[in-house]
Amino acid sequence: MAAPRKNVALSLCVIARDEEAALPECLAGMAGVAGQIIVVDTGSRDATAETARRLGAEVLHHPWREDFASARNAALEAARGNWVLFLDADERIFPEDIPSIAPLLRRRSKDGFFLEIHSPLGTGPRSDIQIIPRFRLFRRRPELRFEGRIHEQILPSLFRLKPVPAIDHAGVRILHLGYLPGARREERLRQNLALLRQEILEKPEDGFPLFNLGCAYLESDRFAEALACFKQAAPLAPRGISYRSLLARNTARCLAELGDGEKAMGTVRAGLEEFPDYPDLHLLEGELALASGRASEASAAFHRCLLSASAPVRHPSSAGALGFKAWEGLGDARAAAGAAPQALEAYRKAFILQASRRHLVAEKAARMAAVSGSHVLRSFLNAGDGARDLFTAAVLARLGDHWPSADFLEVMEAVHGLPVPIALVKALQRRA
Repeated sequence: MAAPRKNVALSLCVIARDEEAALPECLAGMAGVAGQIIVVDTGSRDATAETARRLGAEVLHHPWREDFASARNAALEAARGNWVLFLDADERIFPEDIPSIAPLLRRRSKDGFFLEIHSPLGTGPRSDIQIIPRFRLFRRRPELRFEGRIHEQILPSLFRLKPVPAIDHAGVRILHLGYLPGARREERLRQNLALLRQEILEKPEDGFPLFNLGCAYLESDRFAEALACFKQAAPLAPRGISYRSLLARNTARCLAELGDGEKAMGTVRAGLEEFPDYPDLHLLEGELALASGRASEASAAFHRCLLSASAPVRHPSSAGALGFKAWEGLGDARAAAGAAPQALEAYRKAFILQASRRHLVAEKAARMAAVSGSHVLRSFLNAGDGARDLFTAAVLARLGDHWPSADFLEVMEAVHGLPVPIALVKALQRRA
């Protein structure tokens, strides 16, 4: 007779198909916190199963049924943990956050926790990181099951079991790489669109599939189609529903992208009445005001964005709204109002927060110095991280277009603290 299976503190469950390359990073460091690791293989043609076993996982083969909830529930059936943590194969816990998981399992009063999903949306200087709280860690109960073909949820079954469950935000971060170019993004989008259209037919009274279809169109910059979905979803999304704040943000963004700034601003302000602590809405309010030439109004909105960003992440947000974009926007608003020293101080903070945009911020500082003179530069030049060199490069790139030679010499001397060599002066003056 087989020995009974022993319970463990935590079961880590991963759904995978053709993910042999991603699994090692996904599972790295997790054996020390998860007493059981389950990989549900939904039909791999590569060595996903063999890789999972080599990494210490139990492998379940589950036929793909065009239904993500079905695959996740197969993992739940096999889980022995008192707690369950779900990851996708293209995700991994931030290594420095792994030690924070075990203490959460000892919080007897809690039913589960939201974790922060950090999804880079690109690799260029204008790219951002999307941060979304997801309910991924929860106490295992036989009544809990995932629902939905795609963007499957377990919270509805928890709310049926306990109308007021004890859930909290853990602050543990998950890095999700699925939105990066080359990360099978197009394949994933095609699959998602097909599943969402099918789910909309099956659940015509549910706004969530329509909302998610709009998000899929938005990810592909299909703004008109996305907006149509969001408008259909809105009357089906009652107050208190989890995605309602993101619905407001995405609707406003589509309107702005389609050139209707007035309606976009109205949508933002209506959203802020309901979600006054949502940084992304404050950021969008500032950007729309600035685009309309209302610098003072924009400055106030960016200030509110920074204030709301100091609280824990409660809404789907962008890393830019929580820091560098808000500071850069504040710098732009102050520059538009002619407040050069204050603008450069905001640019300094944006420069420190976002490495990939430092050369762009330095160019803005160079333009400010060209207009206002070198005396306003001190705070920006003390930002460190190459501020002086990047500023110099920005100045040189604009020489001849915006920089009279005398102003150029004054600024360069302020940057480097030394007189510019005579030969270089003459060469630069010939170009100016």
